[in-house]
Amino acid sequence: MKRIYLFSFTVLYISCFSQTIEIPDLNFKAKLLSGYNTSLSTEGNIYNNNIDTNNNGEIEVNEALAVTGLKLSTSPANTNGDIYSFEGIEYFTNLKRLLFVGNQISGTFDATIFPNLIELNCSGNNLTGLTVNGLNQLTTLKFHDNEISELNTEGLESLETLFFRSNNISSIALNNSIHLKEIYIDFNNITTLDLSILQELESISCSGNDINQLLFNNNPALTYISASGNKIETIDLTGLSSLNYLNLSSNLLSQISVNVIPQLTTLEINSNPLEQIDLQNNTSLEYLFIVNTLITAVDCSNTSVSILNASNNPYLTFININNNIVSYSDPDLLYYAFNFENLPELTSICLDLGEQNNLVFTDYNMNENVIVYTGENCDVIAPAASINDYDKIEYKLYPNPVSSILNIENTSLSENTKLEIYNSLGQLVKVFQYSDSDYIQINVSDLQAGTYIIKIYNSKNVSLLKILKI
Repeated sequence: MKRIYLFSFTVLYISCFSQTIEIPDLNFKAKLLSGYNTSLSTEGNIYNNNIDTNNNGEIEVNEALAVTGLKLSTSPANTNGDIYSFEGIEYFTNLKRLLFVGNQISGTFDATIFPNLIELNCSGNNLTGLTVNGLNQLTTLKFHDNEISELNTEGLESLETLFFRSNNISSIALNNSIHLKEIYIDFNNITTLDLSILQELESISCSGNDINQLLFNNNPALTYISASGNKIETIDLTGLSSLNYLNLSSNLLSQISVNVIPQLTTLEINSNPLEQIDLQNNTSLEYLFIVNTLITAVDCSNTSVSILNASNNPYLTFININNNIVSYSDPDLLYYAFNFENLPELTSICLDLGEQNNLVFTDYNMNENVIVYTGENCDVIAPAASINDYDKIEYKLYPNPVSSILNIENTSLSENTKLEIYNSLGQLVKVFQYSDSDYIQINVSDLQAGTYIIKIYNSKNVSLLKILKI
């Protein structure tokens, strides 16, 4: 009798274990049966395992239990293979990684049926809810572009990466996930974001929310903050000893103290009611974008700024970028060192000798009253003309790069054409005068290798050309 019971139990166990899983969604089933690029390998590094190990065209319970990772993502350009229902996925209880980006899964997705989950990415679906609380092994959670309005983070003690851009979340508690390193939560409805407990945080991107309080407290690992398009009026940046990128554009800041972050290399502070800014302690600053503010002066003399955009500042009168770092523009690559447009009150600019050629590419002198200075004390008037003095005539210039003879052609060349060649420091190195010709040859063989600017005075027009001497 015992043998009969044992035999019956064994048969029942095998029957249950090899039971075929009902999977109504044909795209889901087809994805599972395709195997390769879907199921995680035994080593756990690539998705190349075959799920249907007995090749019978079905998925059994024992086959599902052997799977530790599923990659079910689809292309946003082609919705033909999108999955609408995950009925049957509940049998894959040993999943550690689950990716189903770009499908049509709706409603609330309960990920807690996968207690060993390490990575979950369900971005680009139609989810209105997501249950993940208690998944204490989860390190990566991404659900961009859904319609989720709340998230319970209780028990997510191992979480390091949290991405949920473009949802409807209005509040988020992060005190349960103290090991977070990356947070990207742009375009939600968040009003308060307290990051003070996250000592391991390296980057935060929270642009396009309704944040009026963004709180830090000695976050030593933080290198990147992007918080544009919010409602921040004040912010304390004390203790951010590693921060090198800060974007607070399109907020309500009337003042900001960036002198407490001397290691900062990039600052974007556009579209704020900012009246002044002190950069004297920001010696590492390289890129400054301070457009559409209320400032009256921009002083970068104690910085390393080589790129400065200070356009659309109606009260700006003085710009100082004399910092012993010569900036260069390359219009061929649409790369401009300075952008000083629409500055009606601007009266003076101080820059390093040789940088005045960068002003050619920006209409800094709209009121025709701007004086450009150089010199250690900004007391030497630089030979820079208004942008309106320069013409955009197209010249045929060849060969370029050039080693000896440079040819310049244009039918608009007239009598008494004058050419000046400037080196990268803005120093005049050659002058040529021609009386009557639409074709000019100049010998540049004695110039050192490098980049040069040719200024062509033609009748009432002035043009600038760039050459590379080899």
